[in-house]
Amino acid sequence: MKKAMIFTAACLVAGVAGLAVSLPMAAQDALDIYNDAAASAENPYSQLDLPAGVTSLRLVNRDKRGQIYVEVRQSADNQIHLYTYENRLTGSYDAQVSTEGQSAQIDLTEKELERQLITLSRAGLVELLRSEMEFDGSLILEVPTNITITSSEADGVYFGVMGGVEFVNADIIRDYGYVPSDNETWKQRYEEAQGNLLDLQDIVGNLQEENTALQNTLEQYYDSWDSYWGENPTEDWSENPEITTEEAIDESGEGETTTTVEESPELVTPAEVLQLEEVKLKRKDEFRTYQREESVSDYLKALQNLDGMIFDARKNQVIYAGREDLLPLMEEVAAQVTSYDSVEALVLDAQRNYNRGDISQEQYNGIINAYEETIRSQETALIEMKAQLSDAGYYWDSAVVSSAAAN
Repeated sequence: MKKAMIFTAACLVAGVAGLAVSLPMAAQDALDIYNDAAASAENPYSQLDLPAGVTSLRLVNRDKRGQIYVEVRQSADNQIHLYTYENRLTGSYDAQVSTEGQSAQIDLTEKELERQLITLSRAGLVELLRSEMEFDGSLILEVPTNITITSSEADGVYFGVMGGVEFVNADIIRDYGYVPSDNETWKQRYEEAQGNLLDLQDIVGNLQEENTALQNTLEQYYDSWDSYWGENPTEDWSENPEITTEEAIDESGEGETTTTVEESPELVTPAEVLQLEEVKLKRKDEFRTYQREESVSDYLKALQNLDGMIFDARKNQVIYAGREDLLPLMEEVAAQVTSYDSVEALVLDAQRNYNRGDISQEQYNGIINAYEETIRSQETALIEMKAQLSDAGYYWDSAVVSSAAAN
């Protein structure tokens, strides 16, 4: 066992030593082969010149085996030239030209490739490397600016237009690689429309999911509302006394005592008030982003309904806490909120009309400038009223009421 390990190590050392000697020699051989290939380089392309005066050109793949790629370049002498690459290793094409008036057609046929064995020799490597160094593409077409290429997708030729190359229908050829037929055009339009339809279906599906989620949220709010205020959520619980007792005298003169008991307002938490405020914010966003097709008037009516629900919840808070003295200030703040929402609605309407392209940038700027001062004064007044209400014991933005007036 030990002898075998010693023998293996000796072989490894000998191999490394041989590699150190042979690597420089291999690098020099590779450099020599490259230099020989570069020195023997020659033009492997056959040039086919078309007659002057041709303005319409069609190339046709007669083999019909897939598409032939043709690189399109700009002609330097305003003539049409076709270059075909001649290579016994990779094959090449025959090109036959026919003309009629100002139109020309080039029929392309792949030449029979004579498969030859390549021997692993210096000469074979030089030839293989030289063929790769000279290759720019199997077919190169140079065209003047006045030419129109008429090959369709049925002709089996794909044109790769180089950057900066110009001719009559260069944009179409650059986009498609050929001149699309009516069937091809409609096919591509159909595929594009199908793609757009799938995108729209995804958008509609997302909107439906959002709508369902919003409906569920609203239903939860309404259920919670009913659980606190009974079946009539707009009933004002503060209008009636909590407990009243009166003597009722019947026709016989006998008196009996009847007692009317009204349920006391139950506790409304700040979180429940803020949830309703969140619904209002979402409603504003729906109006701004045109998720609802509605007028400014309808939008403001919806906000007023929500404001009524929110104010009833806030009022129930202070009544439950025994702070009815806060109601006058709260009503002033609520009125200011409604006033601010009315002006803001006009600004939001201008913003969504601008986003849809219904009004110009100049018109939009005019509307914003017209209401800028009003919005600023409304915000200032609202901030001051909220501060007064906070000093009195109700914090509007957090929906928290203190049991005693703040010092």
